[in-house]
Amino acid sequence: MGILSLAPLCVTGLRLEGETLFLEAEGEDAVALCPSCGIASCRVQARYRWFPLDLPWRGFVVRLAVRARRFRCDNAACARRTFAEEFGATLGRRRRFTSVVRVILADVAAALGGLAGVRLAERQGAPASRATLLMNMETHEPIDLLEGRAADVLADWLKEHPGIEVIVRDRGGAYAEGARQGAPGASQVADRYHLTQNVSSALDAVIKSRPWALPAEDGHGEASDPGAAGGEMSAPAIPADDPPEPDPAPVTTAVDDPQPPATPLSPSKQLLAERRAARVARWRRVHELRAQGGS
Repeated sequence: MGILSLAPLCVTGLRLEGETLFLEAEGEDAVALCPSCGIASCRVQARYRWFPLDLPWRGFVVRLAVRARRFRCDNAACARRTFAEEFGATLGRRRRFTSVVRVILADVAAALGGLAGVRLAERQGAPASRATLLMNMETHEPIDLLEGRAADVLADWLKEHPGIEVIVRDRGGAYAEGARQGAPGASQVADRYHLTQNVSSALDAVIKSRPWALPAEDGHGEASDPGAAGGEMSAPAIPADDPPEPDPAPVTTAVDDPQPPATPLSPSKQLLAERRAARVARWRRVHELRAQGGS
């Protein structure tokens, strides 16, 4: 008989290692039901250890040291020869967390996101790594928290929960493959955040790659700044008695002579030359307007 019951688990002892408290646990039942045929078996084929995370206690990280059993099915007509015992809702199959910890981590992930959630969970005594959070897009409530971000993890969950028609995911290739394997009939769509992010990144790249030709004068008689469209700060006004430095040969050619230089410039140098030529043209336009009496 154990010192604590976490049905269907029974805690038989405690062990402290550093800052981690281990609860030695094993199944309470002497028999287990085969998941394929439903026949009870008491023949133990093998045993293995398992260390899922439980709720912290007074600053200590708590883990269950589960001594799980693998049974042999006694039904000769069953296709399954061996099977591992299950522990119901307390500890799901292949889980690294107890059910209550999984719910808490799902809430933290939904509220704070990946890295911030990991840091908070670690400070609260529930260390976790990046995982896969599943949410109901109609109710915006967490459904489950899967361990890892691999395709087979998502595929296994989808196979265990058939009937899903639409899967909203990010651009990760692993999620796309997992959705194809686990729910081949479901439609896959990109989520709103990543669609907006992709459009913004594409638009930013287009703007930075093209020098925009703006009018040299606006409606108030002041010169416009073509360099600002390319993401460059406007140059300060140059006093009338302080002319600009002589233009380099490539720039003079670009302004006064439409013919390209003998040696083509690289795209980045060509962009710099065009921006300088625009500033020089703006400076000349300002002095022309000043000579005409403008202010």
